[in-house]
Amino acid sequence: SLASTPDTLLQVPPFNVHAPVPCKPEECRHITSYTPEIVDSELKAKLVTFLDQHSETFQNNPERVHDVLSFGEPYHYHGARAPNPKTSDIPDVLVELISEVKKQCPEAIINQCLINRYIDKTSFLPKHS
Repeated sequence: SLASTPDTLLQVPPFNVHAPVPCKPEECRHITSYTPEIVDSELKAKLVTFLDQHSETFQNNPERVHDVLSFGEPYHYHGARAPNPKTSDIPDVLVELISEVKKQCPEAIINQCLINRYIDKTSFLPKHS
């Protein structure tokens, strides 16, 4: 939303976490990798359950080659086709994820969450800024 866009360019604060690690398919049906410093096994399980519960909602929000869910402040981007956002409320499990991200990056202002679901290995998000 333009209301939350800062007037000046913000510096990206240091983000001291390791590279994501692969997620075992039997544990993470919807997640290919994660960052253990942010997502522990309990949160990972909650996220997988959340994504399971929203499978049909993803199907009702197609983009070109992937599906999306959006929560929080509206986020408009060129070429968007899916309704935006699903709700202005951010679900509890995503609030928990955001609080873990903010532990690593306390200066971050996180008021929106966009989740991309790739249909298969040919699905991708084009390069963008």
